[in-house]
Amino acid sequence: MVPPNKSAYAAEPAQLQEAQRAVLLWVPFEQKDQAKALGAKWDRQAHAWYVPAGIDAAPFAQWTQRHNDDVARERQRLPEREYLDVPYGERKAAKAAGAVWDPLARCWYAGPHCDRQKLARWQPHQDEAGAMPTAREAFAAALRAMGCVVSGEHPVMDGQRHGIGVEGAVPIGAAAPQDADEAAFYVAHLEGRPHGYIRNFRTGIDMQWKAKAVAL
Repeated sequence: MVPPNKSAYAAEPAQLQEAQRAVLLWVPFEQKDQAKALGAKWDRQAHAWYVPAGIDAAPFAQWTQRHNDDVARERQRLPEREYLDVPYGERKAAKAAGAVWDPLARCWYAGPHCDRQKLARWQPHQDEAGAMPTAREAFAAALRAMGCVVSGEHPVMDGQRHGIGVEGAVPIGAAAPQDADEAAFYVAHLEGRPHGYIRNFRTGIDMQWKAKAVAL
């Protein structure tokens, strides 16, 4: 499977006040100093260079797309993999579900011990197979991918903090909020492009979610 050609990933700020965008770059090793001098930053977890939010991406145009012949050469050296379409803000959740980062293809793929049910939300072009989901349905899928138990009124997309249960019990010593008896929480917004934040205290994983294409 050919890796999705991703040149940019959405990254939400921690306070969920305003959307930011980090532009992923395809920088050859011998050109890394040049990219760094222009202001590019290195993401150690993703093993990739990117343009931070607030910096003009125009000077980095030569690195925002990979050449097709480079992709072809990489494909010849790689085993057949099921590549995923993982937004930048959701990379930690995808990794927790068993996704593995491919440093050559600069893309996440389904690892040998992954949870395929949780990784399903990152399958490329999944929305084309059926009806377009609503923002609430898409966010509910993100909650399930994070190990949350979605039932009753959840998710409530009113911009407020809501506690929610998770699969299994919170282990002794795990980080937990001081002001509420909850194993996870989320904040979801419908205005503009639907977006939200999820944190699972049992796993310690959080997600910055932003809707791709949804029916409001």
